[in-house]
Amino acid sequence: MNNTLYLVYIITIFIYLKMNILSMTSYPPRSLQIIDEIFYQGPNRYGYRQGLVIIVDLGDLEKEPSNVIIGFNDHLLQLIPTLHEHTCSYGETGGFVKRLTEDKGTWLGHVFEHVAIEIQSLAGMDITYGKTRQIQGKIGRTGIESVYRVYIEIKNEETSKAASKLSMRLINHILDNDFYADFNYKDELIEVIKISEKYAYGPTTGSIVEEATRRGIPSISLKKSSSLVQLGWGKNQKRIWASTTSNSSFISTEIAQDKELTLQLLYNVGIPVPMGGIARSLDQAMQIVSNIDYPLVTKPLDMSHGRGVSINIRNKEDLERGFNYAQNYTNDVIIERFIEGNDYRVLIINGEFKAAAMRIPAHVIGDGLLTLQELINLQNQDPRRGIGHEKMLTKIYIDESTEKLIEDQKLTLQDIPDLGRFVQLKSTANLSTGGTSKDVTDIIHFENIQLAERAIKTIGLDIAGVDIIAKDISIPIANKGGVIIEVNAAPGFRMHLEPTDGRPRNVAKPVIDMLFPKNSTGRIPIVAITGTNGKTTVARWITHILKLTGKNVGLTTTDGIYIDGILEYSGDCTGPWSAKVVLSDPTVDIAVLETARGGILRQGLGWDYCDVAVVLNISDDHLGLRGVETLDEMAEIKGVILDQVKDNGHGILNADDKRVMAQKSRISGNVVLVSLDYQNPILTKHVDGGNTAITLTPNGMIQLIQDQSQTPIIHITDIPAAFGGHAIFNVQNALFTIAAVIPYVSIANIRLGLSTFTMNYKITPGRLNIEYLKGARVIMDYGHNPKALDAQCQLVNGFYSDQGNQGRRALVFGLPGDRPDSTIIKSAKIVAGKYDRYFIKEDWNLRGRNPGEVALILMKSLLENGVDENQIMTFYDKQTELDAVASMYDWLELNDIVLLQTDDNEKVREFLLVNLAKVTDSIIKLIATKKGEESKTYTFRKYLDDPVLDEPAD
Repeated sequence: MNNTLYLVYIITIFIYLKMNILSMTSYPPRSLQIIDEIFYQGPNRYGYRQGLVIIVDLGDLEKEPSNVIIGFNDHLLQLIPTLHEHTCSYGETGGFVKRLTEDKGTWLGHVFEHVAIEIQSLAGMDITYGKTRQIQGKIGRTGIESVYRVYIEIKNEETSKAASKLSMRLINHILDNDFYADFNYKDELIEVIKISEKYAYGPTTGSIVEEATRRGIPSISLKKSSSLVQLGWGKNQKRIWASTTSNSSFISTEIAQDKELTLQLLYNVGIPVPMGGIARSLDQAMQIVSNIDYPLVTKPLDMSHGRGVSINIRNKEDLERGFNYAQNYTNDVIIERFIEGNDYRVLIINGEFKAAAMRIPAHVIGDGLLTLQELINLQNQDPRRGIGHEKMLTKIYIDESTEKLIEDQKLTLQDIPDLGRFVQLKSTANLSTGGTSKDVTDIIHFENIQLAERAIKTIGLDIAGVDIIAKDISIPIANKGGVIIEVNAAPGFRMHLEPTDGRPRNVAKPVIDMLFPKNSTGRIPIVAITGTNGKTTVARWITHILKLTGKNVGLTTTDGIYIDGILEYSGDCTGPWSAKVVLSDPTVDIAVLETARGGILRQGLGWDYCDVAVVLNISDDHLGLRGVETLDEMAEIKGVILDQVKDNGHGILNADDKRVMAQKSRISGNVVLVSLDYQNPILTKHVDGGNTAITLTPNGMIQLIQDQSQTPIIHITDIPAAFGGHAIFNVQNALFTIAAVIPYVSIANIRLGLSTFTMNYKITPGRLNIEYLKGARVIMDYGHNPKALDAQCQLVNGFYSDQGNQGRRALVFGLPGDRPDSTIIKSAKIVAGKYDRYFIKEDWNLRGRNPGEVALILMKSLLENGVDENQIMTFYDKQTELDAVASMYDWLELNDIVLLQTDDNEKVREFLLVNLAKVTDSIIKLIATKKGEESKTYTFRKYLDDPVLDEPAD
């Protein structure tokens, strides 16, 4: 290496080390640091709604509660006086301040929680719930237990994260003013408010979503920073975009966008409108003026919020200016007669009048002392005014249109308006531009209501705002010079929800009543399944039975997302995103959702309530991941779905699993127990109380016990997937399946579904698929934990006994690398001595392990448990799962039984059947794993003795 390159190398290393040292020491010991944030889309282990977990490290502040930090409380309350309103654990106003100042004080993690909540409230978010707990045993950056978990229920992720960051900066700034030299609380709060404005629902959308929530109607935001929202699920869904709905007519909306066409249609049916026309040139404008005379209004043909509008034009010079101003927005300019009077908005929903408001444009009243600019500043100090929609009113901002309007009134911002002079600052009365409103719902004349309703029926809109100019809305306008000047296809609701003066009107309610009549909730049934083993099989079995009744089922599994039996997306789809895909599909009648531990831990649930929740079992798997160290903790995580069972829903539990039964109290609805033991005392006590259970009698009959009455369902020998009872785990899966579908399916259809569900590749890919090769039986499955491996051993032994103990038994297996060594060792111990040959391989994704690490642990454990080294073959590093399969196939002989645990099932199946077995007798089409990918054609042999033969695909 030459000297120059060596110098560059040394400098690079120095910079890297310096940057890392700085990053590690950027937070002083006596400061609060955010370590991590986890956004939960829905119910989770910490709360029942959408929430954010913030992990904070207090450092040496762990030793300093709030009452011992000199000046901290006073400074904090000076910056955020609204913290006085927080009740905290005392349940009364001032409770949090009491906690701050009492003898023991409170820890700064708790302070961080309240500050983050209040910042969101100041940004317009109605946030009230949070909790802070120290993470026991978690060592912070200063070597002590100083790490806390803060959980806050939130409205949107972006605002909450911004508020959390500001909370941290604010606390650290109070502790040390030099820590953030450029810190300005008010400026940074404005930035949080702007983020809230971007990502939060506006007043109209928010009110409709809140009303839907009160009615039990679920909602899904379809696009970030947008008011496009789905209300309801599946086939029962509706959509809104602010106050435009899925019921809104496209042609009617287009008509309303064309102001001139709208007025022409209203004029055609005798509704009073201002006289005028459209001009593309000043000469055309003057020709219109000759017919209608001054005063005038000029405005663009299809703009909103007062952009490009000039009012009260009284001469040609002002007309020219107004015309040119409007043409900055559109070529077509409306020239209308200016009507003196008040500005009224009449709201019509589903053809009926619901509210009316008088709108007053943004303005100030001169006092003869202050300049116009000073009057505007004073107006903006009104605590009811915010920078957007987070408050009742919006601040008045000076823009080009404001400056023009002030100029039209022969004023400048530096002039002092006379005492009592009304200075208009916006040409329209929109609240979003600083206007105010007064509710006039109770005084509007009935004839004016009829006129507005007729206007909306003429245009054909489901929701619309009718803009009326009249001197008095309480008398009929038709003969008093009043006119309808505009029809709005997507009217804002804020003036009605929060009028500056008068009674608020819940105008969101009639919208929901229109979209969801007869108290419909817009929901479809949800069946959620969780547990350690059997989730995918049970989910598929439930789907199979529901499809027999004609239901279009949306299914999520570890294999992908299926809509009506068609694979729409391939992958591990057991989290909240996949659930929302199904619930967003407008064709789905019922959702069956495999719900895994990982999704719950990472992002929570993708839905609020379910109709059926099934917890199959809890066993040793995935421990040590994401902070879950024990089986009891795992049971608590999986039990989250039980928290969300409706009051009239069903929570289905495994009575043979004590950890599952420990979650029983979390179910608000009906409890249904499942047991393989007919005499299980827990089951007996349950059914004696008239409750429902599914169990197995000693002679192999599956029984439904309901209201202390017993109904035989089916014998296990009539269930193909039970393999004559050898697959006892599938017998148990059948019990769970029955319990889940009882609310929706007749006994006859349940029997049909149980007897027609087979473990073949077409119905259950990768789950107990049996192929007959070389006269031997190859069982393709995936047992990824000790409990599953033990169940597979029982199945293989059952098959082996059926064929008179002829042939040999082999296991091709490996375990995921993210399992702890203890689980890997335990798994090998379970299978040791149960097979004649072991082909140890590793998963394609090593999940953090070194090549060969898992394989060698398995081999060592097998050897320690009595397996001869000649019985073991290992495949790792450059040898893949396919090499293990190839060796197994070479070893395979007549009557052998092989349990082949596949990691990549599609790849292994293709390699085994096509590349190795050279099957060519009958053609099937393996459906491509990703939608849109070209289907691939493979072949396999039909054997006459195959008991669960795949049928050729169409």
